[in-house]
Amino acid sequence: MIHKSRIVSCKFNLYGNKYQLTFMDSYLLLTNSLKDLGKSFPIESQKNIFPFLLNNINYKGKIPDYKLFSNISIEEYNNYKKQFIG
Repeated sequence: MIHKSRIVSCKFNLYGNKYQLTFMDSYLLLTNSLKDLGKSFPIESQKNIFPFLLNNINYKGKIPDYKLFSNISIEEYNNYKKQFIG
């Protein structure tokens, strides 16, 4: 399905139409970030922050540096770090 030149969903039939797989672009349907959507609904586990700029998949150690996170404030980062201090 395409709306205003953007792909909203794609359907794939598998194994002779026995199964149908649909991929949907949730951001086009729900125009908030997952983090903000989680705050809008009463769910147990909220989306957390993640160091997307960390490119070492075998990283072991302390919380990665602030510069490896994107789109968070230093206050959010410090609050995140407090969760792991024990």
